[in-house]
Amino acid sequence: MQRKPFTVLVVLLAVFIGWVFVVGGRLPGAIRSEIQSAKEQLADASRVVATDRDLVQRDSAANPDLFRVRGFDQQWPARISEAGIALSEAQRYQAQLDDILRQNKRSSEKTAKDLLARERVDRETAVAKAAAVEAEARKRVAFKDNFTATLTRIETQGKQLEGADFSHTEAAVHKAEQDWPAKKTDLESRLIVLETRKKDAAEWVETAKSLESRPAAQLTTADYAKALEAEEGLEHAPTADAQQLDGLTHQLYTSWDDVLQDLDKDPYREKIDHIVTTVSAPGDKGTTVSDEHWNDISRDQWAQVENNVGMTIAHKPLGEYDSEATRIAQPPGFAYMASPAEGRNQYGYWENRDGGSFWHWLPEYLILSSLLNHHTTYVPVPSYDWDRYRQAQRYGQTYYGHDVSGAPKYGSHGTFTQQHYSSSRYVQTGGFSGSKYGSGGSGLSSSSSSGKKFGASPSESGGHKFGGSSGRSFGSSSRSMGRSFGRRR
Repeated sequence: MQRKPFTVLVVLLAVFIGWVFVVGGRLPGAIRSEIQSAKEQLADASRVVATDRDLVQRDSAANPDLFRVRGFDQQWPARISEAGIALSEAQRYQAQLDDILRQNKRSSEKTAKDLLARERVDRETAVAKAAAVEAEARKRVAFKDNFTATLTRIETQGKQLEGADFSHTEAAVHKAEQDWPAKKTDLESRLIVLETRKKDAAEWVETAKSLESRPAAQLTTADYAKALEAEEGLEHAPTADAQQLDGLTHQLYTSWDDVLQDLDKDPYREKIDHIVTTVSAPGDKGTTVSDEHWNDISRDQWAQVENNVGMTIAHKPLGEYDSEATRIAQPPGFAYMASPAEGRNQYGYWENRDGGSFWHWLPEYLILSSLLNHHTTYVPVPSYDWDRYRQAQRYGQTYYGHDVSGAPKYGSHGTFTQQHYSSSRYVQTGGFSGSKYGSGGSGLSSSSSSGKKFGASPSESGGHKFGGSSGRSFGSSSRSMGRSFGRRR
């Protein structure tokens, strides 16, 4: 009984010692080293910013006519001042870190880490801003120092551009404008820029010729401005503009889908089937090719798509650019279906039977349907499924649907995936077992996405909610293709 007070005393003493160690101990050695290192780096940064400022001031004083072009003599000092402001902020943080270092208290560790991060951001920002201005100033000085060579280059490249043949690009654009009227305004504006740049080349050549005969001492700010405009115009190569325009017109004649076929966790990666159909004109069946491949992805990227195995995670229709592709996961093939009100389109039609309306693919698109549905027998989609899919799309959400038992139909936990992707790594490693609808499963796996979820059987007004939409971008129509199907008519 007499030992109990002694035991309590020992415990209290241990707690006190622990408190002294945590609250009253010294700042960790690693933090002290970081603070010292940051101080040295800040001193280096201060010297770099000062050097860059002096160089710009010197070059500006030596080349007033050149630096007045586009107001560089005003812009660059202002940007150097911004670097100085960032440097001052870094120095303020460093002063606080010096105080923490002198006090040497462990309780300041969190504050020190925060100040170190802020000091680093401002220090690096200051150096980057000053270096960018100095590099631009140095480039302009080199432009003047090598002015004769610059004019010769402008004349040579300008003549090449004058003689460039963009007739193929122009023909492709005019055809695309006829085939895809919605893109006419955009394509025409791009073509005008290309044609204007070619016309400008003649003026740039004349500018170079007129300045070649002028003594350097007689060159004015306006002269330098004209030469600089010509040089920059030629740096942005019109041939590259033409190639980009060719690529955009080609994209209008392709539709493509990225179907998420599989997921693996060791390492994190995804298997994509990139399916592309290329046509020669609207309404043409075209040629369909398919390329299956694994992509390494991060854990966060994996989490974004973990609910969407078996679904199209990116779709681009005919008549649109790749940049306009829909990135919301959706049941495969639904994007090709006409609305029930329309009744049919080039891909298929709605058939009324057995008290409902069901989508049927035309024979010439059965291969496309097979690829989208993982080479499985197509089960006609009821119109109520498509209607609810469109409602989800309008809200920017993913539609997973329900079968007659109330289980999700599409996506990683869908009955379609369980049945048709049974050999996938995702299913084989127990991915589907996370769903309460999987054999032996108990409960739904947690969703990595938030927001509304859509899907219900025709007899339900609500139901279970599954998964979420993914905003990730996958695929490119420029990918090399594997299998090829169909032919142009």
